[in-house]
Amino acid sequence: MFQRARTYAWCVAIYVACQVGCDRLIPNPPGARQPGGATLSNDQSEPAAGQTAQPAEPGVGKYSRNLARDGLLITPVRTIFTADEKMVFDIQIPKAMQIYKALNDGHALQSHDEFMEKIIRENHIRLPKLLDGHTYEYDTEQEKLTVR
Repeated sequence: MFQRARTYAWCVAIYVACQVGCDRLIPNPPGARQPGGATLSNDQSEPAAGQTAQPAEPGVGKYSRNLARDGLLITPVRTIFTADEKMVFDIQIPKAMQIYKALNDGHALQSHDEFMEKIIRENHIRLPKLLDGHTYEYDTEQEKLTVR
């Protein structure tokens, strides 16, 4: 029984390696649509000078962007990363901010550092990794997390 399970595991591992391959995990082509509806710029590694911040939404993370094509294994993996980002950006952060405001008589956060301390660290929220050169910034006027 154990031999059969080990053989099956090796077959699955070889199949996955053949289907996914390291060379196929490439960045999306310029102008490709992301699951969150955002369009990628031509240069993903470094934000352009003076570039405006985009909302932190599902599809901005490093791993959800790097899975460029559809396939038997790629699509479910991309969906997992996008779902994780959706939970963070659409559920955990808004709920943590709602609780913070309720406990602090409706006062908004005053800075990015305060946002990172009071919302992210105190609620143990794990923000998705971003592409090199991109950073998270908290917009105090709109009370939203953005990616620059």
